[in-house]
Amino acid sequence: MNLKTKLHTQPIGDRPLVELEPTDHPLAVEQRTGITSARVQWIAEQILHTNPPMG
Repeated sequence: MNLKTKLHTQPIGDRPLVELEPTDHPLAVEQRTGITSARVQWIAEQILHTNPPMG
């Protein structure tokens, strides 16, 4: 996707923070403005549909 990012390290045991360059790309916009629970659910469904759980 060639999105420019900044990586902010955190204390040991915490995940680093990834900050996207402010652009009009949907991922960058959602990072800046937030994401609805409906959108999170839609993304999760797409991932699960593409990669069904094993077991």
